[in-house]
Amino acid sequence: MIREWAEVPYVPARRNEKKRQSSYRYVAIRVKRQQGELFEDGSSVRHYAIVTNRWDMEGQALIEWQRGKAGTIEQVQPYSGQ
Repeated sequence: MIREWAEVPYVPARRNEKKRQSSYRYVAIRVKRQQGELFEDGSSVRHYAIVTNRWDMEGQALIEWQRGKAGTIEQVQPYSGQ
């Protein structure tokens, strides 16, 4: 598999965004199969995005950090209402 990433200069029109709030960072990820190979759904390319307010990391380090956090939200206990 071939994995590529790039910073994306994307500026959405957000109604709830505050002027003093730090801007978001958009990192696009493209995953390609080797020539002639396809994913299970028949596509040859998949695209993903990371949206963050972290500007203190280089892109590759950000991707690795984000992937390392995968699944950690499930460790939060559900609210019981009591």
